[in-house]
Amino acid sequence: MSHVSSLVKSFSLVLMISIVSACALIKVHEQGTVHLTGHVTMSLGSVAKELQGKHFAQLLQFKVNDQVNELIVQLEFKQREMSMVAMTTTGLPIFEQTFRDDGTHHLHSYIELPEVKPEYVIADIQLVHWPIELLQQNLHGARITEEYVGSELKRVVLVDERPIIEISKSPEKTIYVNLERNYKIELSGLD
Repeated sequence: MSHVSSLVKSFSLVLMISIVSACALIKVHEQGTVHLTGHVTMSLGSVAKELQGKHFAQLLQFKVNDQVNELIVQLEFKQREMSMVAMTTTGLPIFEQTFRDDGTHHLHSYIELPEVKPEYVIADIQLVHWPIELLQQNLHGARITEEYVGSELKRVVLVDERPIIEISKSPEKTIYVNLERNYKIELSGLD
């Protein structure tokens, strides 16, 4: 019975990932360009030099319409590519994806993931981890600000001085809130 319960939870998690992807309404018009919202686009960039050779293991909690789900995410940054593996908190693999600096994406799903947009996930990762100078060059129709408030780094993506995405990074966790699409992601390090 607990195996069935575990499968139901895993399916629920995969469904929520699909909903998050669907909620984003990301459209890729040209290779490597993602529509974040309205007239705001982001060009997906190469791995930032500061991140090359690094890897992160994180517990990811995401909330969409008051429903919270968790998964474990591992990120690896190489000179010319970024790789991501996602699994349930019980270790069931969900998907792997790779983004190369030539703009190619490879997604391998272990479970059927209808309508998952790898570009969307990559854009969120870049908004959290890339240096602000690179992000500003790659954002079109918006600007991004960054400031320290105590030990917390705050980033805000603004359209006409109205926030659409807020990111707070502290040593303990990162919180990513998309105000336009009504979802929240919380990342805690497992390293």
